[in-house]
This record gives sequence, C-alpha cells and structure tokens, in this order.
Amino acid sequence: MRQTLKDYPEVLLVDSTYNITDNKMPLTISMVMDGHGSGRAVSYCFIANESMDMLTAVLKCLACANPEAMMKTKCVVVDKDLSEIGAVKEVLGPDICVQICTFHSQKAFKEGTKNIVDKEQKEAVRKILTKTVYCESEETYKRLYTELTSIAPDDFMENYFNRYWHSMPEAWCNHQKLMTEEALRAGEEGAAVAAAFIDALEAEQVEAVDALTMLHDGVPAPVSPLPLSPPTAPEGNAADGAAPDPVSGQPSGGSRAISGVPRRSSSAATQGVSS
Repeated sequence: MRQTLKDYPEVLLVDSTYNITDNKMPLTISMVMDGHGSGRAVSYCFIANESMDMLTAVLKCLACANPEAMMKTKCVVVDKDLSEIGAVKEVLGPDICVQICTFHSQKAFKEGTKNIVDKEQKEAVRKILTKTVYCESEETYKRLYTELTSIAPDDFMENYFNRYWHSMPEAWCNHQKLMTEEALRAGEEGAAVAAAFIDALEAEQVEAVDALTMLHDGVPAPVSPLPLSPPTAPEGNAADGAAPDPVSGQPSGGSRAISGVPRRSSSAATQGVSS
C-alpha cells in the first residue's frame, strides 16, 4: 500500500462505509488511481465517529507514514461532508484542491431540495442543479445560476446554495475540476468495489483486524459474499485440522492477526492499517 501511494500520489479519494462491525464503527477507506484509472486502496481505518478531529487524525497517520508521497498529492476527492473537507485542509493545507464526486453532489442536491414544498418548483430546481454539475464553461454556469435565482425560493438560495455550493464551484462543477470526469469516476467505482466486499464480510462477523488482513491480501473482483462455512481441508492437512483461508487459500488456525500488530479492543478510538 505504501508503494502504491508513492507510485500514484496525485489524487487521493477518501470515503467511509458503515455497519461493518458489531459495534457499527465506520470504516474510512483511502484510495488512489493507478495508471489504468483503477482505484487502489492505500489505507483502511476503523474510527469511533466521523468528527473532524477523528478524520484529521486518520489523515495525519497516513501523512506521517508517507510524508514524501503526501507532499505530491494535488487533489483530494470526498463526499459533501464538511468534516471531511475541513480535515483535508487541516492536514494538507488550505490551498489543497478538494473535489466532490459527482454522485455525492447529486445526492446532496436531492437532499437539499426536499424542503421545497411546490413539486413543480422542486423538480425545476433539481434540473437546473444537475445542469450546473455538468456545465462545461464559466459562462454556462453564470447563466444557470441566474436562472436558478429566478426560480428557487429565497431561503434556499441564501441559506443553502449560496452558502455551501456557490462559494466553492471549483469543487463540484465539471468545468472547474482539475482532473477529468472519467478518471474520477474510475476511482469512485474502485471505492464502491472495496465497500461492497467489506459489506460481504458482515455475514461472517469477522473481527476488525481479521477484516483488515483479508483486505490487505487483496480485494477480489467481481465481488461475491464469502462462504458461510469454510471449505473442507485438502488431504494431507487433516492432521493439523486447519481449513484453508477463504481469501488467501492458505491453512489458517482460526483468527489471524497482522504480523507485528497486537490485537486491539473494540473500544479503541481507531483501528487501522497502512502498509
């Protein structure tokens, strides 16, 4: 993972998934994009919550473990979570390029317009917002903004769009993004694959450290749930009574731990791996 970050440090994608462990600790995944535009995981970290302080600690751990690579990071892609954006700027500096992936922009707009009472007005506002996401020039954005101002309620413009979106179009408008939409989409799909594999582990109730070990061994594609029961041990291994690990295929003696990393209690604030 450390070498992967050194090889492709320019764009870092950060997102979290939920309900992975019995105690519902969020799992923060950091990824980069390789030369083929595919997402490559560089860190996994179980955290107690998604506060700005906690996410700042996660990014600081990643930066301390990979100082030279992180200095070359030009852009960080997040969802529309102010705590994530604040943590990125706290660790990498206020001038770092922060971009919001298109999927999360659209999702946030849908959530932000739900309080518009008139259905026709709500639909018209959503259509304009979608156009602003995909607009290809500054002139087009200005025209759409004027149109939005004439249609949307005043409180929506003042307390929501102008406050959270119009002030930072470089983070979500395609025409102002530094990286291509195709590259960003490839990274998002890579994060989705990792999250889907992690969700499949829930049925097995794998402990946090075991889950991280399996992820470190490699995320399979296409994603499929792990078998509910371990495969039968091949002849010749019956003496030790160990069934092959469902991911690596190597004999396992039960719960595995990462070499050199002691087991931690679930009450720990963070449980992460960055190699």
